[in-house]
Amino acid sequence: MDAGPLAEGWRFQRDTAAYAGLYFGPGGSGGDAGVPVDAATLHAALATARRYIAGTAG
Repeated sequence: MDAGPLAEGWRFQRDTAAYAGLYFGPGGSGGDAGVPVDAATLHAALATARRYIAGTAG
């Protein structure tokens, strides 16, 4: 799935819904390789992302 232009890369950076937790689940239950997700799930996770600046709260 195309997640958009590089300028939108913040949508899947660390601590966002579309980062590793989406594939590995709570506590890493997806195993070493993780689990695939469908485009609708990834799109929904990207849509919930809120931009933050590293080192600041919120």
